[in-house]
Order: sequence, then structure tokens, then C-alpha cells
Amino acid sequence: MIQLDDTLYVGKGINRVCYRHPSDPGKCLKIDKRKHGGPTEKEAHYYKKLARIRPLMEYTFIPRFYGFVDTDLGRGGVFDLIQDEGTSDVSQTFRHYINHGQVTAENPIWIAAHSTFLQNLYEEAIIIRDFNASNICARKMLDGSYQLIAIDGIGHRDFIPLCDYFRSIACRKLRRHIERKGMQSLPTLLSRLEERNRIGKKLPLSKG
Repeated sequence: MIQLDDTLYVGKGINRVCYRHPSDPGKCLKIDKRKHGGPTEKEAHYYKKLARIRPLMEYTFIPRFYGFVDTDLGRGGVFDLIQDEGTSDVSQTFRHYINHGQVTAENPIWIAAHSTFLQNLYEEAIIIRDFNASNICARKMLDGSYQLIAIDGIGHRDFIPLCDYFRSIACRKLRRHIERKGMQSLPTLLSRLEERNRIGKKLPLSKG
């Protein structure tokens, strides 16, 4: 059984906690807060299908999944840990760079990163359910460019999974998810996030 402690902690979301793998620094362990039916179990089911229907796919825009291991905090899914190229630094999220004003609609570096990310998803017909900028890592490359990699919300919950076998259906479904979050272009995404921040600042504070 793998022992985990605070020195290995990477981060957490609403549904799970992420730790570095203690014996493999290039991998991480994602542990669902729910004991059964959590997001990692659902992603694992999708990854198994990917291995069968996309056997030659290069995992450049989603992390690779290696299976489950037992830890002292519960069963953990083993994934690639997204790190900046040439370092052991865990890559920041796309939202981090947006919030710090580094992502602009005119910056060719971010235009290329965004375009390549969507192109890869469409070419492989991979479904991402939630294009929240916090669910996407921006891996900094040695040449100063960035590689966007989805780390959460991977897969779908269709009872009849036609999108797994028909790329045209998968691409239509993918496009709907992209447009729902305004991810189809950098100007649209930045404008939507700016509007959301503006609305949030106007909301009255709740009385405790």
C-alpha cells in the first residue's frame, strides 16, 4: 500500500485530491472523495475504451491513465503528472495564466496553444465534458510556448455511446461542450470570463 502525506500534495478540486506518486515523480495519484462512483472511476471506464478504439493515440492533450493502486487514503488513479518541460514544477492551470493577465486574444503564443489543443481534440474525437479553464493545465515548454492539456472532465456519460465509434457524432458533441464554455476562440473565452467576473463583483455579499 502506498503511503501519502502533505509533502506529496499537489491540489484538490470539488470531487478529488491529487498527490505526487512517491516512487514515480512523473506520475500523480487522484483520489476520489466519494468511495464509489467518483470521477476517477468514470474516467477509467472511458480510458479503457480509448485504449481499444484509439490504440495509436498520442497522449499530448490529455494525461495517460495507468490504472489504480491502493493508498492509505483510499484507491487512487495513476495519471501523468503535468509538469513544465525540463523541470519538476507542476504546470499551472490555464485559468492561472488568464487571471494573471498573461493570456491575451492577440498573443500568438496563446493563440497557437489554444488552436493546437482544439485541433488535437477534434482529430482524435476525444470528449471533454467541462472546458473550465481550471480543468486545463498550461505546460510551459523550453522554447517559451505552452501546451494545453485537459486534466479533468474527460469522457462522457452517454448510455448509448455512439460518439465512441462515430467521429462525426463525437465532434458534434465535442463542439457543443466547447461552445457552452466559450472555448471556441480566445476572444470569446476571455470575454465570457471577464463578464462572469464583473457579475460576481456586483453580487451582494450574503449575510451569515
